[in-house]
Amino acid sequence: MRAQHKQHNKRNIQNFALPAAGFLVVSGVTSVCAADEADEIVVTAQKREQALSDVPIAISALSRDDLEKRNYTGLEELTGAVPNLSISNYGGSLRANIRGVGQPSLNPGAEGATAMHLNGVFLSRTYEGGLTFADLDRIEILRGPQGTLYGRNATGGSINFISKRPSEEFEASFKATYGNYELIRTEGMVSGALTDRLLGRLVVGSENRRGYSLNLFDGEYYDDSNKRSARGTLLFNASDKMTFTLVADYHYENDGNYATHLMGEGVAGQTLAGVLAGGETTPLDANGSAIDARVLNIDSIPENKRHVGGVSLNAEWQLSDALKLVSISGYRRSKYRFTADFDATTTPFPSNEPDYNYVQGESAEQYSEELQLIGEHSRLNWILGGYYFHEGLSPAFYDFGFSPPPFVFGLRASGDTETNAYAFFGQATYAATDRLDLTVGLRYSNEKRSINEQWTSGGAVLGFFGPCLEQPDFLCINENSERFDSLTPKFVVDYDLTDELMIYASAGRGFKSGGFSVGDLQPAFTPELIWAYEGGVKFNDDSGRLLVNLSGFHYKYTDLQIVQVIDGFTSTKNAASSTVNGFEAEIVAQPFDGLSLTNAFAFLDAQFDEFMIADPAFPALGIQDLSGNYLPNSPKFTNNISVNFETPVFTDKLLRATFEWSWRDTTYFTEFNLPNASQPSVSMLNSSLAISGGEDARWFLEVWGKNLTDELVISQNFISSDTLGRPRNGSLLPPRTYGVTLGVEF
Repeated sequence: MRAQHKQHNKRNIQNFALPAAGFLVVSGVTSVCAADEADEIVVTAQKREQALSDVPIAISALSRDDLEKRNYTGLEELTGAVPNLSISNYGGSLRANIRGVGQPSLNPGAEGATAMHLNGVFLSRTYEGGLTFADLDRIEILRGPQGTLYGRNATGGSINFISKRPSEEFEASFKATYGNYELIRTEGMVSGALTDRLLGRLVVGSENRRGYSLNLFDGEYYDDSNKRSARGTLLFNASDKMTFTLVADYHYENDGNYATHLMGEGVAGQTLAGVLAGGETTPLDANGSAIDARVLNIDSIPENKRHVGGVSLNAEWQLSDALKLVSISGYRRSKYRFTADFDATTTPFPSNEPDYNYVQGESAEQYSEELQLIGEHSRLNWILGGYYFHEGLSPAFYDFGFSPPPFVFGLRASGDTETNAYAFFGQATYAATDRLDLTVGLRYSNEKRSINEQWTSGGAVLGFFGPCLEQPDFLCINENSERFDSLTPKFVVDYDLTDELMIYASAGRGFKSGGFSVGDLQPAFTPELIWAYEGGVKFNDDSGRLLVNLSGFHYKYTDLQIVQVIDGFTSTKNAASSTVNGFEAEIVAQPFDGLSLTNAFAFLDAQFDEFMIADPAFPALGIQDLSGNYLPNSPKFTNNISVNFETPVFTDKLLRATFEWSWRDTTYFTEFNLPNASQPSVSMLNSSLAISGGEDARWFLEVWGKNLTDELVISQNFISSDTLGRPRNGSLLPPRTYGVTLGVEF
């Protein structure tokens, strides 16, 4: 019964599972339907093991089984499958939005408002969210501000990746996929005991694919893929009361992915105006829109290179039956280089790098340490913690310059930024009765952000950057630092109406520190703050055949951080205020054995209350009042329906069919809500058919397809400078893809 599970979790601290520990999860959407009363849907979103139905927050959990059945291989594919989660991609940097709140900037050094964690370690760089899903134990998506327990940049929520822990018994698996566009994807895993006390696990993967997009200029295909990844885990049981888990991961990409696509003209007849006159674009129709936006016509080669890796050490010490000490240490390092034809035409530009007219890159190194003291006494569960984070970042990008005449070519911006942050936090849950819990939490965060940036230009023409332009080869320098701090409290009340039904209400504050936009030479933008109020219902019947999660929320934002594309560069600004209201429903049902049905529905009303700003693409319009406009990447309605059917065949085989349909409403990509900088409402259909069998060597064969109706779906879109005629540029989701996967487990 649910109340018994709840009390059991409170009493048995030895079952606490911390982020890097990992454990077998019966979780998520499809596997819950096969569960009976003995099975638990387990998450560690609140730094301790809890049944999913007992966690008084809006949370979705996708297990390894869920990811494989839906053929999810990247974070973007979770869009729509989780209520009010929207993930877009530009230049390989993921912009994760939860309930309208997320990554505001494409600028090097930018951080998102939806935090991402790998085995408890914060991932500061947005392009690290592209890590492989291979051999993950689960993904937890926490919706709403997580300022108390997660702190940094979690005003939208947190996405937690938890890898599988090593097994005591020998395990091995191998999967190979072949698909259209010459896709070849492989994944191998081996796990088992190395000694009596030491366990190990290793997973490696690769992906190679021809590009989706033909470039008319040189006849090559871009938006291709060339990836390699590896993750190794060592689990050392030093004693019955002390364990150490060491995880090392590495991800490498070197391809022509994330090309800049021309969607059409921002204003009819102006795409090749001014400096672009004489160039060519992809073919346009009579309305100035690309006939096929997937076709490129660019003279600069798209390039995507990244090296991302890190090491984490989780140490757990059971001090007593009621007290545990945990240390999570993390080190991560990354290098990233992205090149693009930012004008998306064949017009050549003078450049120090003749193959490119836009280069963006950065090198980052971070250290983090979190200490947790977790305990219980009678009816009280509590956690106290301290956190430290340091990051050194060297972003640098080159741009040809979108300045008004006389044009500035060969413009290079570079700089070094540094972040030093520390925090102290605590949260306690008191069981006032067997059915009523009261939770209170508080976190103090303090961050210092520093920048040392410079602009240089070879042969620049005077007259644009004012006092910096004292000579044709000019140098602009900006050195600055700011300190930001905040208190983020949280209050929760949850009550079990029955053993199967819980209701909850919460109020909490979120904080995302201010910072600097490399390249705009401006003072620091200010922190964004949020007060969030939420109420919800969670139902999980004893038979395991029906699960219902409902939640409603109201947010009040001040100084919301948004991004603008100004003269080819991105700059983060603060909006005055905004209000976000919404409703979410997750329903999982198993009408009979073998059939599971899921529905993830969301309503979102995310609007600016007060925001006055000029559009750099349309400067003649002057200051505009954006009050009532929708926040970027915040569709009003989304819906996802999934059907999974399994039945025995041929005596000892299992046949599985999966269908997934997702739909989302119109999505605006900028705060100006321009129809030609948006994605109209769109639906997508995925499906797979698999057969599996075997005993000692289990095998499966699967045929799958994604985006079966071949919809053209925009991932990110913006209108560039008026100097260039306001072209609509952006990135696209993949077209229709299909393939076959063969896997074997030992």
